[in-house]
Amino acid sequence: MSWSICRFYKSVYLAPTLVQVMEGGKVSRFEVGDKVLISGPITTKHCNRQATVIEVHPSRHAPPGTTSLDKYRVRFDDGEEIQFYDIQLTKVESPRAPLGRAGD
Repeated sequence: MSWSICRFYKSVYLAPTLVQVMEGGKVSRFEVGDKVLISGPITTKHCNRQATVIEVHPSRHAPPGTTSLDKYRVRFDDGEEIQFYDIQLTKVESPRAPLGRAGD
């Protein structure tokens, strides 16, 4: 994995290079295809609606491990597409199969 050194408000940190992102390096909290719930601040029109992540835009201005500035384009079931910040989204967990009893 390759890293580049970046400056951010007079401090130095390591940031993933474009090559790492393109190679599938896990940088953002959500991935294309993830189901999310719109739940954060400033989302009154879309609050509590579910959508699917269709684009991921990792922030170039946040230190590694900080995802709150990442942006995601999501698509609702009605086809509407909107961009949200990481802090406005919550991952929707897929339902788990019920556990069977011993001997079933």
